[in-house]
Amino acid sequence: MNRNGLTLVEIMIVSLLMVIVGGAIMLMMSSSQAAWMTTDVRLELMTNSQRALDRISEDLRQASANPIAAFSLITTGANCAANTLQFISLKPGETNNVIGYTLAGGQLTRASTPTNGPPTYTPTGATPTQVVGAGLASFTPACSATAVGVVDLTLIAQPPTPDSRIPPQTIVSKIWVQNP
Repeated sequence: MNRNGLTLVEIMIVSLLMVIVGGAIMLMMSSSQAAWMTTDVRLELMTNSQRALDRISEDLRQASANPIAAFSLITTGANCAANTLQFISLKPGETNNVIGYTLAGGQLTRASTPTNGPPTYTPTGATPTQVVGAGLASFTPACSATAVGVVDLTLIAQPPTPDSRIPPQTIVSKIWVQNP
């Protein structure tokens, strides 16, 4: 028997096999894309958190741990509260500033208020603010009452839209103030 073509049954079987192979390829590609998107969001969250923590660390290393007015880092929490941190910056060559970090609406902002210096640290100018971290769900500074000039920081970042595949990203750091 000599045939010059394909029967309908053979075409149907080949079509079914192509649909199965194409579906498997699409499934692999969609799961790979979802993994890539999840990793991309996690990386962005960690980068934003780390950038904010680096900025806070830089400022805290120039802070004063001496008890000055209400901004002492030695107190039991007067300037370390949930979502807020405030301290005096003693950067060489700059005026003494009251630095404040506040988390509101998922954004961590930094405010720097120039002061007249010791002993009162009265504000002498405007308070410019800048966003140093976005997508943050929690900012928890804890000033140590037992170790002078030690600040424990915890930053928790969550994705902008709730997603069960992306857990909150947490960064914890202990910073020692260099000007006790």
